[in-house]
Amino acid sequence: MRRFTIALWRPDIELHVMVATAVMALIVAAVSIAAVRSLCPPSVAVLFETLRRLPSVGHRSAAIDQISIQGNVVRHEKRMPLELRPLQSFEIRGYAFDQRATLPAAGVFFVFDDGRTIRALYGDDRSGEVPAFHSVTLARTGFHVVVTTQMLAPGIHVLHMRVVAADLSGYSEPIAPLVILVR
Repeated sequence: MRRFTIALWRPDIELHVMVATAVMALIVAAVSIAAVRSLCPPSVAVLFETLRRLPSVGHRSAAIDQISIQGNVVRHEKRMPLELRPLQSFEIRGYAFDQRATLPAAGVFFVFDDGRTIRALYGDDRSGEVPAFHSVTLARTGFHVVVTTQMLAPGIHVLHMRVVAADLSGYSEPIAPLVILVR
């Protein structure tokens, strides 16, 4: 007998199975995607699809801490476009949370002016970095997202940050849009 650990989409849930090696292939084949998705909270499963239908509501606390191009941190003046060349990538790091509920946001998205949407990876540890984050419930409210100019035509683009309320009642755009110029 061997012990196998199957990590699902949620890092806090693991499935431990004790089976003979020959039977393992049958068990893996029997696990359906629907069964695995049922273990995810509904907000994670439907959030991306419903973002366009959510109303713009209230204020959510958020900030961009750092923008880097090709791994190099840049100083960005908010009123000036972020200038990029084709095939470059840039990363945005910051934090966001639902200030009214004093809870982490349900998600952070970046939406281009043409409607294309990118989900930021949310849940980075922020404990101790900002005085307000000494709260245990707000310790994992950091985000980061990497965007490549390969998906953008030359010219000016506007990138809006949307923070989704913890209760999924709507989203806010807590900071000014980021203007990007692809040369």
